[in-house]
This record gives sequence, structure tokens and C-alpha cells, in this order.
Amino acid sequence: MARAFELLTPGVRSGAKRARGFDPDIDYSRDPTCLPCHTTGFGEPGGFVSLEETPKMAGVQCEVCHGAGEGYLTPHLMSLQNKSYKRADLLAAGLILPSEEVCLKCHNEKNPFAPQGEIFNYPLRREQGTHEHFPLKFPH
Repeated sequence: MARAFELLTPGVRSGAKRARGFDPDIDYSRDPTCLPCHTTGFGEPGGFVSLEETPKMAGVQCEVCHGAGEGYLTPHLMSLQNKSYKRADLLAAGLILPSEEVCLKCHNEKNPFAPQGEIFNYPLRREQGTHEHFPLKFPH
């Protein structure tokens, strides 16, 4: 997800782009039809504007699925030294636990790279360990 913006640049995944009718040599990094699913907060206050203006918002970052982090990403709450916070504290501070609805904002039939005729299978993706690389380690 964090590297989703790279897919919009020329030469990246050329074969896949060509197979879906896209010119692999075109720079799609300014295409407003692509940016909502390849950046963080495109069209939202404080969100992605351009690679030059908001480079840290390129790619699909945690906040796309987990909500704006101004509440739950405070240094005190997320501090490694703060062992007392619980998942409920993060949820109360604004953390969103993604649902199928959140995923389907981008993983849907409008996505030109979704396997043709295949519907995004949220339960299967969860079972496969979509976040295995970063399991939720917060106590319940």
C-alpha cells in the first residue's frame, strides 16, 4: 500500500498496464481518477496535493484505512514507553479498525487492476493475513 503511488509512474508494472489498456510510458501521477486510491487524503484538507507539495502523502498510508491520526497518534498515547494504553484507548481517540466498506473504496469493480470478474474477498484477505507484517500488538 505504501508503494501504491509508484504504480502511477512510467515504466512501473509495464506489462500489467499494457494488459489493461494503459500506456506504460505515461505518467499517471497527476491523474485525479487515480490519485484517490494511490495517495493519502487526496482531495481532503491536509491530504495529497502533488509530489512536489506533499511528498509525504504519496502512497496509501495507515490513515487511509485507519482514519486521521491526530487523535490516536499523539506522542503520549503511542509512546513505546506508555505500556498502559489499550485498544479501547486508541479507538476512543479515533482509530478505525478497517471494515470491508473501507477496503471497497478502492478494491472494487472500478479498479482497472482488479482481476477481471473477481470481487474483492474481504474475509479471505483477512484470513490470509493482510497485516501479518504489522500485527496489532496492543492489549485488548
